[in-house]
Amino acid sequence: MAGGAALSAALVPAPASAHAGGQRQRSIATADALYRALTAKDLDAFAAVWAPDAISRMPLTPPGEIHGRDGIVEGIGFFFMVVGEVTMTWQVRPLLDPHEVVSTWTMEAPLLAGGVYRNRGAQIMRIHGDQIVDNTEFLDTAAFLAAFGQH
Repeated sequence: MAGGAALSAALVPAPASAHAGGQRQRSIATADALYRALTAKDLDAFAAVWAPDAISRMPLTPPGEIHGRDGIVEGIGFFFMVVGEVTMTWQVRPLLDPHEVVSTWTMEAPLLAGGVYRNRGAQIMRIHGDQIVDNTEFLDTAAFLAAFGQH
């Protein structure tokens, strides 16, 4: 029954190649670098993790979808200007595809105009080499809008 043997062999995952393992580690390191840059409010380090033509989506939260590193950096630049020290916790987990990770995070930052911004979320990132090419993020939209309105 050669057909059955071929089918069963196809269902067994192939061993991870050295390239896949290396990319998986780079993907995790890139996601960690994103959160370290946010915590440090380091705009240059934040920009470095995004590919020039990256797309970042927040399906339920304004601005919704941003195309390109410059737009993504401009959006976080606004955030950096209106908050004080950023405190974050995060956990990054690799997915089956070595180019993809999922993360969960919490954030707290005093608003310079008064009050505190607290939020939490989850992200799925697609990473090539050491740059994010695609990002989908879900966060507490009510907390975001209470702090920043429709920015």
